[in-house]
Amino acid sequence: MTVDSPDVPVSKGTVKKDSKKALKQLKTLGELIYSNSEFRKLLADANVLFGDIFADAAQKGADMAAEAAHQSADMAENQRPSQQELDGINKPADGGTQKDKKPPSADEVKDQADKTGKEAKKKGQDLKKSAQKKGKKSRDEVQEYLSQKFPKQRQDAIVNRLKKVVTPVRPKVNGSW
Repeated sequence: MTVDSPDVPVSKGTVKKDSKKALKQLKTLGELIYSNSEFRKLLADANVLFGDIFADAAQKGADMAAEAAHQSADMAENQRPSQQELDGINKPADGGTQKDKKPPSADEVKDQADKTGKEAKKKGQDLKKSAQKKGKKSRDEVQEYLSQKFPKQRQDAIVNRLKKVVTPVRPKVNGSW
């Protein structure tokens, strides 16, 4: 069977042979890397480091959830009506009906709408500034955290250890392929 691509015909036998060769090369590379004690140590160290980062992230998430729960409880308590307000529900309105109270004029409604719009715009700008500050602070905190977890000395050590893994493997891989 021949499969024709735009320019290159490929036979089923060629595909099967190339697949076997690629699999053999990957297996050889895997054996060379895994048989290297430095590589196994790097994998173990990465597992420890990622476990530490995961624990830090879980703790940070728990702290944030506790803080959010505390803020929600405070907000709920601030919205709770006083006992006097609750007792007022059972009482009738003072003075009966007020027929002398007139609805606001169109100008008063427009002025109130303008005032509310300006306040909303200012709050939106303040929220934007606050979010930008929080974003910058978060970015700075992440950079600081990563610099603590991966100081220059650790980075250099990992690079050197990776070189120890790759250098002996390269000639063997190139020679066997």
